[in-house]
Amino acid sequence: MNEQFFPFKKIRKEQQNIIDEINKNLDKRYIIIEAGTGTGKSGIAIAAALSDGNGYVITDSLQLQDQYMSDFGGVSIANLKGKNNYRCTDNPKFSCEFGKCSVNSKVLANCIRNGLCPYLEARKKALGSNIFLTNYAYIILASEVEGLLKPRGDLIFDEAHLLENHLTEFCTLSLNVDDLEKTYSIMSEASQDEEKFLFRDIDSFNGDYTNFVSTLYLVCSRKFTKEKEAFEKEEKDLMSGNENDQELAAMLAEGHKKFYQFEKIIDNMNNYLSNPTSSNWIIDTKDNTLSIRPLKVDWVFKDYLDKLATEHIYFMSATILDKDDFCYSLGINPDEALFIREESSFDPDKSPIYGVCTCRTDYKSLQDSSNMQKVAEAVKYILNILIYAICGGFLG
Repeated sequence: MNEQFFPFKKIRKEQQNIIDEINKNLDKRYIIIEAGTGTGKSGIAIAAALSDGNGYVITDSLQLQDQYMSDFGGVSIANLKGKNNYRCTDNPKFSCEFGKCSVNSKVLANCIRNGLCPYLEARKKALGSNIFLTNYAYIILASEVEGLLKPRGDLIFDEAHLLENHLTEFCTLSLNVDDLEKTYSIMSEASQDEEKFLFRDIDSFNGDYTNFVSTLYLVCSRKFTKEKEAFEKEEKDLMSGNENDQELAAMLAEGHKKFYQFEKIIDNMNNYLSNPTSSNWIIDTKDNTLSIRPLKVDWVFKDYLDKLATEHIYFMSATILDKDDFCYSLGINPDEALFIREESSFDPDKSPIYGVCTCRTDYKSLQDSSNMQKVAEAVKYILNILIYAICGGFLG
């Protein structure tokens, strides 16, 4: 890492320790940094990306993106958020997600040609900057679009302990046939036998849901293909002569969003069916709804995100805790990873950490009523500390 790219005049001791360790191990593709609050991890992220030419910096929230821009706006960094965070220039009543250009190719071409769309302009700026700043939700979704995101030198995850959760949510399925029928009218493409089979009580499958998901996948796929073709024809007919009707454009854009969400459900069913072994998934049923969550998301990381970096991938957090567990969750060979732990410079006596280890908060444990009672007690304990610190009193 080239220290000339460090964004501040002075490098603090903790930051120098991290930089020195990185420079001793530049052959490692994966660099995992556990550093306490106040260490200055974001400055290291900027220096790392610029040292390898360019990079993606990924944060957990829009607020953290804004903080990066506030702190490092002077370097070649550009911030990109989701479409719904930008107002349509043609009609600010709508976000860019529902702008006229989302359903009219001529309007879209004009927006691109004349630089009218604030979202497209922000994306263009981000793609052309040395540092492309965005959030977990955007980078995961965008990585699905072939050719949109080109590989850069580095891929840097801030708050990296949350990466697994974001990947899990991305792949999670919640299947309720009644809801799918109400939203998409899927049974119009089902045979009588398929309809009868799918409307069985979900618990009657006795834990073997492969045939259920497979049948639902086929029915939904047929419905999606047929309805999308019809929608695109209707869209073309409606927009003909009504190119300036913003309300109509917004209505059609909502239809596009609906089809995207439907396609995502179908894709996730396909992901499950490609490897339905029960050891790979957490499966739960409640209120005739089948919930399927991946037990591991290493394949998502490898297929979608790993390819976005040509040099290094950085994972930065105050709470990585265990290198081997972290590597295992993302399918990383520990021998290819460097683990750096640097304590915060904050005085621990002034900022004590209180351990609350009486309960579990993983998905399966949160379904256990006895564990939830322990969670409630832990929350009450935490609130008591906060209330005492602020008001000098306790909860009853």
